[in-house]
Amino acid sequence: MATPTLQTQLLKWYSSRNPAFINIVGDYAGSSPFLIDGDSLLRKAFSDKRIDFSTGFQLLHATYVAEKFLENLRKRNCVFDVVFFEQHRRICIPAWNTEYAWKYAFAREVILRHLQSLKRDGEMFAWKFDTVTDEAFRNWLSHREPLFVMAHDGDDILARQEVDSSNEGSEDKDEGEDNITTQVWEVRAMIYRFMHMGKGYNVGLINSLHFEDSKIFARVIDTGLKRADVQSGVDSIPTDYIAGYSAPVPMETLLSIDISIPSTLSNSRECLTVYTLIRLFRDIGTRTEGVVSLASAYLLHTAFLNHLSLRERHFAASTDSLNTIKEKANMDTFLGWFFKEATRVVQEGLIESGQDHETVQLCDFVDGRLFLKLLMQKVEIPGPVVQDFERLATAVEAGVEGDIALSVSTSALGSTPTASPTSVSIKSASSVILPFSNPLINKYFESIKIDVDILPDDNEFDTQVTRDQYRPLKAKKPYQQNRKPQVPADSRRTVERKPMLNKGRGTPVENLTLDKRTQARIKRREQMYLSRVQRYAASLSNSIDGSLHQKLIICDEGGNKSKKQTQEKVRTEKGRPGKGGKGTAKDEHIPTIPSDGKPGKHVKGGKKEQAGKNASVLSKADKIKLENAQKVIAKEAKTFQTSWKNLCSELKVTTDGEAIISRLDDYIKKLSQEVPKNAPYDHEGRFIELEARLYKIMTLQRLWVSLCKAGEKDKGYNTVAVLFDEARHSLQSPTLTHAVKAIIQNVFVGLGIALPPAKPTVAKRPVSFTTSWTGKVEGDDFKLGMSSEEFQLTYFGPYMDRNMDSAPDERVTFEPDGWQRKVLDEIDGDNSVFVVAPTSAGKTFISFHAMEKVLKADDSGVLVYIAPTKPLVNQIAAEVLSRFRKNYRHGGKTLWAIHNGDFPIYDPTECQILITIPSILSAMLMSPTNAKNWAPRVKRIIFDEVHSIGNAEDGVVWEQLLLLAPCPITALSATVGNPDEFSEWLKTTQKSLGVKLSMIQYAHRYSDLRKFMYEPPKSLSVSTEHFAGFGKEMKYGRVDGTPGLEIIHPVGALVDPTHGMPDDLALEPCDSLRLYQAMKKVSTSKYTIPDELDYRKVFGTTGNVIAKANTIVWETSLKSLLKKWMVDAASPFSTVVEQLQTKASPENAIDVAMAAEAVKQEKILNETKFAGEAYEDGDVVTLAHLRQKTLPLLASLHVANALPALMFSYSRSLCEYICLQVTTQLQEAEDHFRNTDPRWKAKIKEWESYLECKRKMGNKMRKAKPDDGETKFDMDRDHADVEFSTLDSFNPADPLPQFSLGDFKRYSKMEWESDQRDLEKGDWVPQELVDAFRRGIGVHHAGLNLRYRQLVETLFRKGYLKLIISTGDLAMGINMPCKTVVFAGDNIHLTALNYRQASGRAGRRGFDLLGNVIFHGLTLDRAHRLISSRLPRLMGHFPMSTSLVLRLFTLLHNSNETEYAKTTISTLLEQPRLVLGGDSFNEQVLHHLRFSVEFLRRQKLLGPNGNPLNFAGMTGHLCYAENGAFALHVLLCSGTLASMIRDFPISTQVKRDKICENLVLVMCHLFGRLQAPRGERDVRILPPLPQDVRDAFVKCNRDTLETYSTYVETFAKRYLNKADDHTLPFSRLSAGSPRSNAGESLNNVRSSFVALSGHTDSFKSIVDLSSSLRSDIFLEGSAIPCCPVSGVRLNSYLLDFYIHGDVLRLAAENGVMSGQVWFVLKHFSVVLATVAAGLRSYIKDGPGAYFDAEKIRVKDEDGDMLTEEDDEDEVEEEEVVMDEVDGEYDSDEEDTEVRALPSSNRETEREMKEESKQRVREVANLLEVVKEVQSNFEKKFKDMGA
Repeated sequence: MATPTLQTQLLKWYSSRNPAFINIVGDYAGSSPFLIDGDSLLRKAFSDKRIDFSTGFQLLHATYVAEKFLENLRKRNCVFDVVFFEQHRRICIPAWNTEYAWKYAFAREVILRHLQSLKRDGEMFAWKFDTVTDEAFRNWLSHREPLFVMAHDGDDILARQEVDSSNEGSEDKDEGEDNITTQVWEVRAMIYRFMHMGKGYNVGLINSLHFEDSKIFARVIDTGLKRADVQSGVDSIPTDYIAGYSAPVPMETLLSIDISIPSTLSNSRECLTVYTLIRLFRDIGTRTEGVVSLASAYLLHTAFLNHLSLRERHFAASTDSLNTIKEKANMDTFLGWFFKEATRVVQEGLIESGQDHETVQLCDFVDGRLFLKLLMQKVEIPGPVVQDFERLATAVEAGVEGDIALSVSTSALGSTPTASPTSVSIKSASSVILPFSNPLINKYFESIKIDVDILPDDNEFDTQVTRDQYRPLKAKKPYQQNRKPQVPADSRRTVERKPMLNKGRGTPVENLTLDKRTQARIKRREQMYLSRVQRYAASLSNSIDGSLHQKLIICDEGGNKSKKQTQEKVRTEKGRPGKGGKGTAKDEHIPTIPSDGKPGKHVKGGKKEQAGKNASVLSKADKIKLENAQKVIAKEAKTFQTSWKNLCSELKVTTDGEAIISRLDDYIKKLSQEVPKNAPYDHEGRFIELEARLYKIMTLQRLWVSLCKAGEKDKGYNTVAVLFDEARHSLQSPTLTHAVKAIIQNVFVGLGIALPPAKPTVAKRPVSFTTSWTGKVEGDDFKLGMSSEEFQLTYFGPYMDRNMDSAPDERVTFEPDGWQRKVLDEIDGDNSVFVVAPTSAGKTFISFHAMEKVLKADDSGVLVYIAPTKPLVNQIAAEVLSRFRKNYRHGGKTLWAIHNGDFPIYDPTECQILITIPSILSAMLMSPTNAKNWAPRVKRIIFDEVHSIGNAEDGVVWEQLLLLAPCPITALSATVGNPDEFSEWLKTTQKSLGVKLSMIQYAHRYSDLRKFMYEPPKSLSVSTEHFAGFGKEMKYGRVDGTPGLEIIHPVGALVDPTHGMPDDLALEPCDSLRLYQAMKKVSTSKYTIPDELDYRKVFGTTGNVIAKANTIVWETSLKSLLKKWMVDAASPFSTVVEQLQTKASPENAIDVAMAAEAVKQEKILNETKFAGEAYEDGDVVTLAHLRQKTLPLLASLHVANALPALMFSYSRSLCEYICLQVTTQLQEAEDHFRNTDPRWKAKIKEWESYLECKRKMGNKMRKAKPDDGETKFDMDRDHADVEFSTLDSFNPADPLPQFSLGDFKRYSKMEWESDQRDLEKGDWVPQELVDAFRRGIGVHHAGLNLRYRQLVETLFRKGYLKLIISTGDLAMGINMPCKTVVFAGDNIHLTALNYRQASGRAGRRGFDLLGNVIFHGLTLDRAHRLISSRLPRLMGHFPMSTSLVLRLFTLLHNSNETEYAKTTISTLLEQPRLVLGGDSFNEQVLHHLRFSVEFLRRQKLLGPNGNPLNFAGMTGHLCYAENGAFALHVLLCSGTLASMIRDFPISTQVKRDKICENLVLVMCHLFGRLQAPRGERDVRILPPLPQDVRDAFVKCNRDTLETYSTYVETFAKRYLNKADDHTLPFSRLSAGSPRSNAGESLNNVRSSFVALSGHTDSFKSIVDLSSSLRSDIFLEGSAIPCCPVSGVRLNSYLLDFYIHGDVLRLAAENGVMSGQVWFVLKHFSVVLATVAAGLRSYIKDGPGAYFDAEKIRVKDEDGDMLTEEDDEDEVEEEEVVMDEVDGEYDSDEEDTEVRALPSSNRETEREMKEESKQRVREVANLLEVVKEVQSNFEKKFKDMGA
């Protein structure tokens, strides 16, 4: 037992943890295995209070709950192992039922044995060990390598403590508290052990886990030592304590008793029963009459279990009556003896039950309620049961020494009074189903045949509907669009607002009443945005001068696809060819000179007729043209020769070889642009290009020789690879000369490898540049020492030809690969296409080709581009701007628009290319205002990063859009784990539209990725005094030669063969060669390497140039053989992996002690919130590693020419921490340099002298005349010297180049100064980021200002920023290619999916031949896991949510039933497979739909024909928080909120503030609900609801439960036919007797396993309903709107923020991490805006009215809050509307229609009008409160820097 000090220390340690609440499948584990602590699993299962473990002993029910939990994991593709530890066996006992510990002990042993007998994919998954320190467990752990551990943290103990603390009169209170503390400590000690065993594991809290649709949410505690741990001394807890205190004393070993089990016993249940009773009766003291009588009853109970089905064992009786029977029979005493003995028998393994069907018998060993029924009632005993009893009794009596009389007529049976026990009242669900009829929907509901009730005319629902349909204003239409109040003409001036960035071509989008100040502010904002977007777009198009090279699109509306009509005019802003320009147009006809020097004649078809006897005689005009052409060619050749000669002269005096190569590269690139593609082979430019390549080969050979002489041959192989690349291009040149070929031949002789294939030489032209170089090098020291094929595979991989079936295609400007041409064909055929291809494979052009097709077709078609993130939306918009422009015949149209939910740019409905996010497109497609004119015009939807369908937050929106898409789609992704399954589902969704969908999959990146582990020697750790700055950049530097960077072979990462090989595991050619060599080395006679895999046979030995396509085929064959070895345990697979593995260097790692000491010594650089959480919650080992080794890594990458780089850290604060540390270290190193370097001091003196001289010269220049003896010329010359001095641009405050990564060659200082002023203006960017910017370092995460983030992206693409430290936001499709990706520090969000997304940024196509991926601050095992993990499978959600049903009816009704609306609904309902990964569409979904309609009817949201009522529009817009939305609607319709704020208009300000606070309290219970689990750091709890609001919530939930209870009852009656439910969910094994049921059961819908505990078809809650149904009844619990209020502890962060507005307090008091604050507050801000818009709509347009989402205005495009001025016209509009209401109702005149009615009806109409008037007043009153709440909240939100 631990000492009190250690107990306190441990509990304090746990209270400082801050678990992250995440989707553990989609956002964390994916397909990676994890470990479930077996006792925690059982505690989770046993904590289900529906299991009767107190009165009865329902073991089978407990087994069912455990299996259902595992089945829920398996359905979601989880990979797990269940591990039991004997030292934890007490943990399985729930805190609230410790008195029955013996029941849980037996259940544990039985279920453990049962799970061990099961197999998952043919392998065991349940294990048992003594302790976490067992050698056997350590071996298992090292082999299995789970990602994390799932365990229980004992929150039920604290819940019990809260209950007990309310009982103040308890005498045993202190003793109970001590006991609870001990229990809590024991559970937390278990978690501590898991987090410190082996390499340390994160712990997911199984008690926090809940299943929601296809997602699994849980809280995960991140392992690692925090700063608080070091300060509190947790790091000093003894090692033996970490390993675990002494395990609980094992149960007493059974005495050896010779008992033979008779062969007459038929199953393990009978064997264990008989064996236990024999052992029990061997003790003479237990042979009392009462015990024998109870033993007889128990044997009869066992006999009954052999014959009763589960339905026949259902027994509903009150708990009190059962407890009375139990106490009278003294049953617990007998069962206590019996099961303690039985537990020991099972533990000792004395009963053979290894088969799974036998373990089911043990799991159904006892039915306590059946036993009680036998004790309390006289029952008829069938003959077969009597026979079994006698057989069992005979076996017991034979094994007991002495007389035992076991009788079926024992006195214990039916010994209680004959009166039946008090039965539980069974409350069935309401049978009233409201009528519903809609012509479109009726045909679908016919198949489910639900009987509805005919209600009286004055029923509650239809009466309410009638009243709600009466509109307060005289509008009778279901929807009024663009209704504007009449404003006096002289009050304000009305202006026309034109769309942003439209350059004056458009017509007004909307009329707004604005004053001049507001107009000016909007215009200024538009101009600023235009400037930023244009600059952003220029960076995407690699524009140097900022101009955009846009393609002018010309429509072809006639439908003629001839080449003439589809011809495009391409113009650019600059560089248009004009008259008098140099050069010749490429398409101009020029007579050519044949190679024999004689003129020829061009004929039709472009063919040339050679001169000769039959040649036509040239006309005089043709001869003149020919002579002129010859002159032009000669002049052009002279120009090329002159420029080449000048360059050679320049290069001769250059001594830097790399500078020479760079200059030659630029020259060759320029030549390729100047020489026409169709130029003849003997064009002078081609000869010059060949010689330039030869000059480069010469320089490269000299670099190689110098490295060899310096003994650095290893550093030169990359240089030779470049030489080889240049040589093979030169040898394939059509202008190859004898001299060039001879020189290259000598070069290869010197290298000792074969010459690559060459084309025939064409001329004996000498080399023009003067040189004595012949290419010859003598000596073996300069030879490569390997064959050409081995050299190419090892070093030439990045330079190999990437041609993958490429061919010219007139539709694009490049030669697309075969798979790309297939995509073009599908798009041109108006088909849907699903493209799966890795990053850098070439997917980008697909979207722009589709856009161009839509733009060419006409001016009305629309293409929608969906991006998962707002940064990607902004980027795609900028790319569209940079690529296309179009002139429209009619005003008001724009080419593109953005709508990301904050602030639309251009009118989204008047553009042709709309770039948006899923939720906005969903709103637009569901908008009745768009149903007629916009939605039908959508021609194609592009879903970029379509794997986002697996996201926890908006995945269901993606799925709904894919189902509802009204047109062909294009789905793009690089990371889909199950592409075939996903493709099949997409095909079915598109088939309902009559659209064909094809999947096109391509598996290969253009550039390879090379992975590294960074663990530098301790000598390389940063020291500002010794850091002399960034060294010289090497053009052909090698990352793999850098100290501390070790290459990770992908196969070396396959440490666990049971995980399999990922389908996307790619090998470089050098990786394939190493794999072949390793396999060859370990091959045996049984496991051989076929000869056809020998690289010498695959690629030959004659020096052929190897292409990438050839290596891919070889790689595939090698991996195919390796997979066979992988599944064979006897194969040498593990040896191969071991040979290829990177070895960790523990001596270079920073250990815990070093890190802890560093923390104690570390100075916190910054006391503000910048990087604050990293200091507090970061792992100190990781922080120490990143702090000491990041700068050395950057220095190494700089020298190796491996920058720019993206450094990914999935923690915002850690991104800021790294930035802060690096910039501080650079500043300190620079300060040290400035203080110690004499050259710097001299330069400062020179600069100071220059300033003084300039000052003096400036005074002289002000003089009218020169000094004596000085001429005016002398004075002007002196002034010129001062003016043009290089010191003019010198600023000693600027970072020195060697201490900065910024490249001012690509970004002028004038631009920087302008951007710096913008960055420092308004305090919207922390000063730390500005300082980092000056040194070429940027930070990027969603919590930073949009302008800053866009500037970071722009300057990174321009080349100024060389390092960006980012979260995963930049990995999601953003065009930020780089040479190197660094993963800095581990994080639970660094998953297999995120790893692939982020690493794909490395290797810029068109820039880099190889991408580098570096793991920095991660363990080697973690890197192996990321590389070897499979991509997660995409899982579907249930898309038919209740809010979707409401929105569909709103669309149908408010659009006047347009064809689009009808087609949308029909398409959805006719889907053959509604759910991705689910079964085919069936009646269950239609049944669910019918009762969703029933729910909406009862909520008064739909009328009897589907017309929307009340606040349906607002509720539909709140679909992202539908549980709260429906609850809010209940409060609105019931008048509860109106009562709460009734006195608001007449209250004092203090009272008004209190009313607002109460409203916020209610809203916090509805929206943004954040659970506050027990046992973690103390957080502020949300106060309870007012009683009347709580009562309304309870009634709402009760009504919802009644509705869906009716749903399951009607479904069961219609389809189940009393079929039995007897199959366990995970094992698929049957329980109970298989015989048919007799008679009626108390249960038709509840699971038979759950009913064993006495539960009927009366459910207590929605959770109870959805979690205990039969397996054959479909009910998606997450699709049922429910807002529970009982037993929930909610974090009060929103209410607290509304009160104090302090973000720092939210972190300290509410535990909300700073990275999440902005998002949760923004969510609440949008909710408030939506509610306000919904209330306004109700006031203006009446109940059931719809309003567009565009009216929900919260932020502008910069993320800044809208000011009061933006809202002024809206306020005036509300005032006018209310005046209109007053005018209508206060008028003495009545409508003619009302006066014409009979007096009785007239009175009714007056009452209805009065009621409607009162409701409108109440809504208006509530709107005032909401507006004040919104104003207060937005002010605080803005003040926090949002």
